[in-house]
Amino acid sequence: MTLHKFILSAVCILSFVLNAPAQQATAPKTSPAGSEQLPAEIKEKAVSFLRTTAKDAATLSLPENRLAFLIATADMLWEYDETAARQAFKVAESDVRQMITAQMQKAALTAASEGGDFAFLDAFTTGDGSAMDVQSIINLRESLVLAIGKHDGEAAYRFLIETRQPAPAADKDGKTKTNPFGNGTQLPTAGDYRESSLETRLAHAVAQNDPQKALEIGLKRLAVGLSEDLSSFAVRLYFKDKKRGAQLAQEIAKKAKSANLTTDDLALRVSISLLKNGANSIERGVKDKEIGKTPFLSESDLRELANLIGRAGIAMVVENSAPEDYEFGKIRDILPLLEKYSPSNATQIKAKMAENRSAQNRIAEVKVEAEGDDEYKKYLERHKKEEEALKDLQKSVESAKGEFSLQGARTALSLIKNRTARLTAMSQIAITFADNGKIEEAKELIVEARKTLAPQPKFWAHYVEHLVVARALASVEPKQSLEMIENLIYQIDDMLGGVTKIAEFIAGETAVKENELRLSGIPGMIGGGILSQMGRGGGARDFATGFEKDILKLAKADFDRTAALADKFSRPEIRLMARMILINSFLPPKDTENSAPDAIEADNDLLLAPPPPMPLPIPN
Repeated sequence: MTLHKFILSAVCILSFVLNAPAQQATAPKTSPAGSEQLPAEIKEKAVSFLRTTAKDAATLSLPENRLAFLIATADMLWEYDETAARQAFKVAESDVRQMITAQMQKAALTAASEGGDFAFLDAFTTGDGSAMDVQSIINLRESLVLAIGKHDGEAAYRFLIETRQPAPAADKDGKTKTNPFGNGTQLPTAGDYRESSLETRLAHAVAQNDPQKALEIGLKRLAVGLSEDLSSFAVRLYFKDKKRGAQLAQEIAKKAKSANLTTDDLALRVSISLLKNGANSIERGVKDKEIGKTPFLSESDLRELANLIGRAGIAMVVENSAPEDYEFGKIRDILPLLEKYSPSNATQIKAKMAENRSAQNRIAEVKVEAEGDDEYKKYLERHKKEEEALKDLQKSVESAKGEFSLQGARTALSLIKNRTARLTAMSQIAITFADNGKIEEAKELIVEARKTLAPQPKFWAHYVEHLVVARALASVEPKQSLEMIENLIYQIDDMLGGVTKIAEFIAGETAVKENELRLSGIPGMIGGGILSQMGRGGGARDFATGFEKDILKLAKADFDRTAALADKFSRPEIRLMARMILINSFLPPKDTENSAPDAIEADNDLLLAPPPPMPLPIPN
């Protein structure tokens, strides 16, 4: 196990105990449990808890950790005290600018020194953490841009541009000198994929409150070049503002149509996305007057795109250029649309496919029989039955009608042999019973679940099992739920102390600096994406991660004890992260940039629609 994975495993337990957030790109659209659900006196306590946390963040020793929490608390505080939030953002902007300036000066000295090209590797072998310094700056800048963007698009875009590094100068031959390890020692520059992606993500955030500014950002991003994330953003903007979304889609279509789709794979993928979204908006416009009045793209645009895509498809088949490839598969999948908007090209593609026997063989579905001995096949069959049982239970729970009986639940649960999966399902059913007023049935099921728990958690699965049962208890016995969570935190806190010492021993300042875990350097944690989720994210609806409503139940029963859960962690940086996770549950946003609109088309590789609810987990 790598160091990062080792640290991440421990910190993830913390997130599981309090509120494991959903991934930013695919967070499903939900109706957050708004702060109005809290009684006024508890909401007032929650806001006070946020202010206290913002002040306490200043006591952290490591600047990058301190800044991470400053950004997160300012983001959340905006709704309750815009003046204080703006001031905090200004402080954060100033500090990040200083960090960037210092890093650029350091990079210049390193580049001029002997062996500068290998500074990235030296950082890990010497343990000085300089490579992680760069990553922390990148993460903080991105988090700050996106946090400000949700409230003040103009200020966020200005900060983005002013802190963007110029592209490397070309040599006399017109080539840019590349450092083989530059991605670890250099800040992103203009034209980098990461920088372009950040600009598009900013447009996503800005669109919530300022569609016109979001359109301007999108058009400036388009001037740099086509991208799939930009075409995806056009759909999101369209659902926020039909006129501006359609305008951006038209401009993207113009650029795509000027490219050679036969040789430009990116332009081909963008064109296919536009065709599918445009065609579906035309279809939906028949019933939806608003969409019908301003379609995503006009029918003439769709016919032109279809003709270009069709010609590219013909070239692929005629040249026999590996028609099983991803790009050709995309064209094959939209043949019905080509038949509608470019019938002559669709006919030629189908004819060529029929003539080309090898192409037919390559694109045919291949069914691979499972290999292995009889015991393994039996295991696979059992696993399949468990998955089916879990899906059936998931459907029953999602219906939220409570129409299944306790005996029926037990019968379904008996099909699930994996203990962790069974306990998770039992807890979810208990919550559904409680939500539908069947308190006694819920309690009875929880009692059965607790009998199968390990007395003291020892393995990861044990922690998960205790936690899902504690979640169920929050609906019927909040006091017992809090007791279980407190016991888990005591054990996890002890473990985190050991993890920190081992991390520092192995990786030095790459993992621990100024006696604090570098949270921005842990993949998926504060700087890598959880920062915005701590501040204004959440909203996961799958049972394994969506703890917001359960924390609210505990807060309503005993706010002070629930808020005190975070302070049971001894390390200040972990304690503050736990507080932020709790606050995000106490004061969830009314709307977030992560909330995806209903899609024009539900293509899994495009960030247009919330994914289907995840089935209850069966651990590997």
